[in-house]
Amino acid sequence: MVILLLSLSMLFGAGLVAVVVTRAAAKVWNSDSLSLLSLIPGSAILLLLSAVMERARSQLRRNSALGLQRMLWAAFVLALAFLGAQALAFYRQFAGMAPAADALPLFCFVLLVSLHALHVLGGLIALGIVLRRAARGDYSSSRPGGVNLMAQYFHYLAVVWLVLLGVLYAVA
Repeated sequence: MVILLLSLSMLFGAGLVAVVVTRAAAKVWNSDSLSLLSLIPGSAILLLLSAVMERARSQLRRNSALGLQRMLWAAFVLALAFLGAQALAFYRQFAGMAPAADALPLFCFVLLVSLHALHVLGGLIALGIVLRRAARGDYSSSRPGGVNLMAQYFHYLAVVWLVLLGVLYAVA
């Protein structure tokens, strides 16, 4: 997991450097049409997802198989809701917009937000596997395995999301 998170950090870090360098080199940077406010609902959902994964770990420590499954299902639904909120934010951002309007800031926005959404989607697939294993009773307080890894992954994605928003806000 450490290697995965370090490699993802390099990927997201490179994206952030590209945004900052592009912003610094741009003679014109009109970001009036770039609305970061549309990302707030998704942000709240992602933070809630991180909290639910921590609650799943708590249920696992108490060996509550039913509580664990409920929290994992809640996390699964929240991950889907995050992706839905992001899709809605994209739709609102680009509805009726001319293709050439504000191409550079919008490209940076799309690059980072899409990259993050793809990683949430990947986490959703892994979470489905963890859910199936939890239903089989593969996890307990002495065998936390996939539950701990999923919690770490979604905590990481929540932190990355906040950093991405901070940088996008700063350069806008």
